[in-house]
Amino acid sequence: MPYRPRRAPRRKTLHRRWRTSYITNSARGAVLARDGGYPWIDNDFHLTGGGEDWGNDHGAPSRFWFAKGDRMEKHTSAEVFAMRKTVNGRVHHIRTLRETLEDNHHQGRNTEIEVKDVRPWATAGILVARFAEIADTAREVYGEHWRQHVAVKVLTDLGGGLRYALKICRFAHANGIPTILLARGPARFKRFVGHEEITWVRGSAVIR
Repeated sequence: MPYRPRRAPRRKTLHRRWRTSYITNSARGAVLARDGGYPWIDNDFHLTGGGEDWGNDHGAPSRFWFAKGDRMEKHTSAEVFAMRKTVNGRVHHIRTLRETLEDNHHQGRNTEIEVKDVRPWATAGILVARFAEIADTAREVYGEHWRQHVAVKVLTDLGGGLRYALKICRFAHANGIPTILLARGPARFKRFVGHEEITWVRGSAVIR
């Protein structure tokens, strides 16, 4: 029998729409997830220039940190992590992968790492290193059973489409990270039979 990914379980996940995604992608988001009884929190990630580091930001269309035509992938890690912005008296910064996982774990929350369109740095060499970093950091933060607390997810309608989404899932799966394919548009579940890199398939709806 060919491998069949599972349909993603319905689980209560804190997920702010793009206009306020900067809140979810902050330490405050982990507190809100805890206070709201959300076991999981959705966090968005891009890569800094050269594919050097993961940075916790939604990117377009929110453009909280980067103006139209600009994006994290064009800036060095030093530039990205030095950025600050104050909203309603709260100072926000772009968190590293470790900061994000540690903030969530400190509040007893699990993490869905949503990988955005990280091109032009989605090369094999860079992705091998960056997904190994996710696995290693998750293990250090969450402990032996980290796979129950962390998953990588990716949309099928980013730049590069389904081919790009499957590529991200393959590199995550190679490092033992559970994956969630967020199928948008006409894609049907049976289309993903045989793709062992996909742990779960989920539609576009997220419990809010």
